[in-house]
Amino acid sequence: MKSMQRIALAAMLSCALAAGGAGGAGAAGSGVILRDGQVYRMDSGQKRLVEKVPFASVLTDKGVWSRVLVDPEANVEMKGAGSGHAFFRGEDDRPAGFLPLPNPRFCHPELSPSGEKLACFCGGDERRLSFYLAGADGRSFVRKASFCAESGVFWTDPHRFVFTLVDESKGLRSGNPERRHCSVALYDTIEEELTVLRQATATRDFACLGFDSASGKLYGVERSVKAEKDWSSESKITKQKIEIPIPAAG
Repeated sequence: MKSMQRIALAAMLSCALAAGGAGGAGAAGSGVILRDGQVYRMDSGQKRLVEKVPFASVLTDKGVWSRVLVDPEANVEMKGAGSGHAFFRGEDDRPAGFLPLPNPRFCHPELSPSGEKLACFCGGDERRLSFYLAGADGRSFVRKASFCAESGVFWTDPHRFVFTLVDESKGLRSGNPERRHCSVALYDTIEEELTVLRQATATRDFACLGFDSASGKLYGVERSVKAEKDWSSESKITKQKIEIPIPAAG
């Protein structure tokens, strides 16, 4: 299929695994615990309730996982805690790992349906998507791959996810700070292989909108212009919603 291009890890885009490669995410403690829907800060061995801390729970094949945003810069009550997202498992909220991140409020971790893998998109200035495996100690995450990206990430099955891939080496389109070379890509965590499902061209780019797990359909948007110079004018950019076929696993 001409619209599909397979890329080995060794030949990824220039921004992949930038700044240090796929290193360990670390096991530094978050300094927080979760109990009965309440977030507490551990301070000198004492448990102190912290108000208005965002957290979310999701049901996976491995049971319930909960995630707590730990952001000392945005919440003075978190001062001294690690910066990132803390994870807890089960109805009893057992500590299950801490993902250190410099600007966690701009990051959106998504667990795989199996609850064993993690993909995290960070917006802001970074705009990077990273894939992690749970560490052997059960309390940390190890980064295995990283890509320049836009928007979020969607798991299509327990081992594969789709996202909007950015070719940073090509820079901006006609100097438009809101337009980069975007393609829709699928990453297979078993094969460690990236597949571009819709490839950006000089006059077209693509982005993920969402994945419907019930129907197995992936939706995206195609943006196009008549001439490459037209990217500088938003009024000349045409947008249309599209459905993107997902190849069978393996």
